[in-house]
Order: sequence, then structure tokens, then C-alpha cells
Amino acid sequence: MKNLIKYAVVVFAVFGVVGAVRSAQPVKPLRLAVYVDNGARGEGAFRWIQIATIAENVESKFIDGEAVRSGVLDNIDLLIMPGGSSQRISRSFGEVGHEKIKSFIRSGGGYIGTCAGCCLLMQSDDKKHRNMMNVIPYTFGVCGGKSDVDVEFNDRARELAGIPEGDWPIRYSQGPVPIETTTKEKDLNTVVVARYGKSVKAMGEEPWVQFPGSPAAFACTYGKGKIFAFTVHPEMDFNDHTLIKRAIRYVTGREIEWCEPKPLDFQRTVGVVCDFSFGVETANFVQSILKSREFFVVPLVGHLVAKGALDKVDAVLAPHNVAPDMAKKGLYGDNLKLAEKFIERGGRVFAWGRSIDTAKFHSLKVESACDADSALEMMRNFLSAPKSTDPIGVFDSGIGGMTVLDKMLTMDLYDNGTHERRSDGRPDFEKENFVYFGDQANMPYGDYAAYGKSDYLKSLILGDANFLLKNHAKSVVIACNTATAWGLKEVSAETAKTGVDTVGVIGAGVLSALSLPEIRNAEGAISVGVMATPGTIASGAYERAIAAEVKRLGIKAKVTVITQGCAGLADAVEAGDVKAGDIAVENYRALSAKHAALKDAGPLEAVILGCTHYPFVLTPLKKEAPAMDFVDPALATAEACYLNLLKKKMLSEKGAQDLKAYISVPAPHLDKRYLDANGNLTREIKYSRSVSSSVGKIWTVVKPYGEAEAKANKFIRQSLNAVWKALCDD
Repeated sequence: MKNLIKYAVVVFAVFGVVGAVRSAQPVKPLRLAVYVDNGARGEGAFRWIQIATIAENVESKFIDGEAVRSGVLDNIDLLIMPGGSSQRISRSFGEVGHEKIKSFIRSGGGYIGTCAGCCLLMQSDDKKHRNMMNVIPYTFGVCGGKSDVDVEFNDRARELAGIPEGDWPIRYSQGPVPIETTTKEKDLNTVVVARYGKSVKAMGEEPWVQFPGSPAAFACTYGKGKIFAFTVHPEMDFNDHTLIKRAIRYVTGREIEWCEPKPLDFQRTVGVVCDFSFGVETANFVQSILKSREFFVVPLVGHLVAKGALDKVDAVLAPHNVAPDMAKKGLYGDNLKLAEKFIERGGRVFAWGRSIDTAKFHSLKVESACDADSALEMMRNFLSAPKSTDPIGVFDSGIGGMTVLDKMLTMDLYDNGTHERRSDGRPDFEKENFVYFGDQANMPYGDYAAYGKSDYLKSLILGDANFLLKNHAKSVVIACNTATAWGLKEVSAETAKTGVDTVGVIGAGVLSALSLPEIRNAEGAISVGVMATPGTIASGAYERAIAAEVKRLGIKAKVTVITQGCAGLADAVEAGDVKAGDIAVENYRALSAKHAALKDAGPLEAVILGCTHYPFVLTPLKKEAPAMDFVDPALATAEACYLNLLKKKMLSEKGAQDLKAYISVPAPHLDKRYLDANGNLTREIKYSRSVSSSVGKIWTVVKPYGEAEAKANKFIRQSLNAVWKALCDD
């Protein structure tokens, strides 16, 4: 008996382990096919392409009638039949295709149909709907019109598919209103799981029939397979696609999830004309754009264009394949004038194939391409060009650049109507969006040169600028002295590729200092001090900039530049350290001592705060030296950006001031040995990296910077009212 027990325990243990291993195996992807050819069209077909693209653990394939007849369903778990024209879809399959689909379902496959996809399953009539598949025992009542309707799901919907009972608002668009027949397919069991309710909200075309009580959705078993058919469009519903997800669970037994895509900050929006049949090639093309997330992609159909959809897109792709004289929807027909206005105000339509002929037929100016890929490249080039409504980009090695950003948010030097240099009580950038990036994980930038890592520093600086360019910055402000000193030339060359100007803080700070009357009008010897990071001082950028500006301005005085590298000061400000003020005062005293030791240098007339972190400690500096002119380059930098945008006519004329801020943090996957006690990159790691050693390695990631993050730094709360308010309002 004991041996039997031992044997039972061993068997249980072995099979328990095997079971655990099996359960740990990844679940095979759901093999999904979406019909996208003749007859599959409109917003519904687009939404199915979108769902097939973003759904988790799904292998999607777009198919046509020929593929079905050739046996493609032999390797598919679920067939999606979208809305459109059931007659055209039926003709695309033919009798052979119909039998292939029936056999697929009876053998255990799943089928979900919406609108025309439901029609296809119904009984043929002797009028409009001939050659249907004759599966479910319903035929066609009068149908037509477009509206949002309430659909009442019953207790059978809950039992079979887990759909909560009650009313669901769903889009109706010329779908069937089924009438029950006595015809019944063998091995078929059909259950009505939803009926039309009383609520109807017209969308421009009043429904032609009274809906209440008519079947709206069916759940069927057909041989070994299952069907879920909607006469409406739940793929366009307002319920997080719950109905579609539950329908998939019913027909496949699988839980498939996805999240509705949302536009990213400053992402370009592209509209795809889809009033006409997609076709496999176009569906694959649209899927590739959706996968890339390079653009936020939305469908454009006639009723959406009529409701102002073109006002919300930056460009349009016109891939439809339809005879020119048949194109009466989308951008044409009653919407033609709306399309013309879209182009007049700077939008572009990129067309290829027969869509070019269609545009010519209707006299609509489009950008003609030889194929889809060429149209995409043309559109990409168009959308990469800066626009007046794009944000102004500002970057720094940390939060110090927010001193410049604060001046930009509040600057009032110009009349907003005439742009004359006079205050009008309104912020000069009142209608501008801003995107800010602080490379906090890699700061301080001022120490890289001392470690012989100036090349790596330049790569970080270019990375910062490219982050802003990817967010469509129309102007890049380098709100970091070290980054300006070491990377202004490289960043300017990069931004110029897309017609974007770059403004650095060093030139603006030098101009501000040398414009002081006591310096501009001096004739003897004078001195100008610079407090900056060791890296900025090591670059010699301030000495060169001051010498060049003295010559340009024709200053007669002999100007001596006295510099002080303030090691640790930017770090202390970034951390909100209360000792930051003491560190600043100590460095000012050291600079003053250098000046006192010089002979014939003349009076110290001004000290340039050569790091954007240093204005945070201006109060203790002024307390130490009340009569000294401490020059903050921030306002001059903001003005330089304004004048650049004014010259290029790129100041925004619509919208309201807004800020999106981001910082870098150590990548979450990094080994703990790379991090210090506070979770930051250790100095050893930070300053030992090189461009070559970092290829393929991700040291940092970007995260939003908002109210919660800013609360941790007293300098922002106490000194930068405009930035603090903008972060709290975001």
C-alpha cells in the first residue's frame, strides 16, 4: 500500500510539473483573416483593419475572394466579414467561395460579421439580395439610412457571450432589418441575442424603417463552429469594443485584448479615404502605417468629411480604386468644396492609381504618386516641414532650462497685434505650444569634457534635439550653456535639414551683458565675469563669443573675461539642495578673488550666469553682491526665438499656451550595479561611456514631467510661477 501511495505521489508530481510547464507555454496567436476586397469599405472596414493590427497575440491576414476559393481558410481560426456591399462581397466569393466559408465554419472555424457581413449569411430574396449564403433563417426587410441606435442585449447574450444585458448605443448604417423565415440550415442553431430598441439618433440620413423589436444580433452554432453576426457596426461603438471582444470570445473561446489608439503629443494626423473598397494591397499598406505609429491614422468617409473631419487632419491619403464618375462620396460630391478648402489652407492630398484620375475628373488638386510607398514618402516629407501651429522645443541637461522656458511663457516685450517692440500686457508667446526635454539621467553635462568624453556629450546633445524634432518642434532652443558650447554647430546643422532654427543661450547672454550701458559705452579697461559649469568653461565658448560680439558692436573698451567653473552647483540645484545658494556664493567669491588678483583689468561690471540652473540661486548672489549686474541670458534667449519665428512668419495665430514636459531617467532594465542609492546612474558609469561602447545599449528612457515631479524641487515651486502653473494645468 505504501508503495502504491509513493507511486501515486510520484505520478502526481511528474504530471503536475508537466502541466505547469504546459501552462507556462505561450498561447499560440489567434489566426485572423479579414475580408477587405470588393464590397468591403467604409469606416467599418477601416476599424477592422485597425483592430487586426493592434489586437494582442493575433496573426492577421487580409484576404479576397480568390484567396478564399484557393483554400486560405484552412490555416485560419477566425474570419471577419466587415460592412460594405453584401452583393459585391457575395459576387467576389461566388458559389465556390460560399461553400468554402460554410465548410470552414462547420469544421470548427469562427465567423464574425457586421452589417454586410451579417447580410451575407442570410437567406436570398428575389429582389436586391440575391446569391446570399442562406445560412441563418432570416431574410431582408426594408433597410437603409444611418443613425446611432440603442440595441438591447438579452439574457442569452449574457449566457453565451458574457455581454451584459441592457441597452448599448451602436452605429447603424444601412444594415439589414431581418425577417424570420421557415428555412433552416442543417446543423445550425440560431439565437437572437439582441434587438433594436426605441432610441434613434439621426446622423444626417433618417432611418427608413421603424427598428424596435427587430433582431439586431445573432449567436449561432453551425456544425463544430460558431457565428456571431451583427446587423449594426459594433466595431465603431462607444464601449471600448467590448461587444467585439465578447463576440471573439464566443466564437473562438479566446480572450483577445487591445486598447483604442490615442494620438501622441504633437503627432501628425493622417486621414485615409475609405468610402471605396480597400483591396488586399491597400489594406496591408494601411496596416503598415498603423503599426509604425509614425502618424495617428483616422478614416475619412463621406459623412465624417461633411462633419468637419478634414479640420482635424494634417494630410490625406487617397488610395481608393474606383471609376472617376462613380466617386460621389469621400472628398467628392457634396464634400468637394470642403476638400478644396482643406488644400487652400495648407493641407495636402496624396493620391495614386485610379484615385489620380478621380481627382482630375473632379478638378481637385492632389499630389500624384506612382504607388503607395511613393505617396507615403511624399507625405512624410510634407509633414516633416515645420508649421506655425507646431510647438517650440526647449532642452537642457535637466530642469535648469526651465528658467528660460519661464521667460518664454511670460515675456511681454512686443505688441501681439503689430509685433512692434512695446508691451501690451499679453505674453508674446500666448498662443504657442511648448515641448520641454530635460536629460536629467545624463546630467551634469558640464563634467563630460573633464573626463575626455566630449564626443559622447555631443551625441547626447544631438539626441536631445532629435527628440524635439520628432515632436515636430518648429524652433529648437538650447537652454543649456554646456550644450550650446559643445553642440550648437551640430544641432544647427541637424535642425536646418527640416527648416528649423536653433537658438543657443551663450550668444543671447553675451549680447545682454555687452548691451549694458556701462559696458557698451565704456572706453577704458573693464571686466566681465562668467560663472558656468567646468565643461562650459573648458570649451572657451564664452571667451570666443564675447570677443566676437565686442568687435561686432564696436565696443572701444578693452574687455577682460574672468571665468569660474562652478563644480557641483548645477547638481545641487537639480536636487533641490538647500546648500545650492552657499555653493553659488563661494564660487562668486572665488571669481571676485581672481579679478582682484589681476592688474589693469578694470572694474568687474557684470557677471554672466553661464548655466541655466544658476538663476535659481540669484537671491543669495544678490545678497552677497547687491550692486553687481548678474546677467540671466533667459530673456534674451526668449526674444531671439521670438524674432526668428516672427521673421519666418511662424508665430502661431490660433490656440492657447500649452506645455508638455519630459525628462530622461535610467532605463528600468538596467542592472543595479549601474545605479547609485538614489536610483541614478553612477558617476563611474555616466562618465565612462563612449559613443562606440553604447551602440545597441539603452541607458535611459523618457517619461513625462508634471506636477508630481515638480513638487519635489523647491526652486521650481518658488521661482518659476509660469512653469509651475503650466505643469499643474497639464
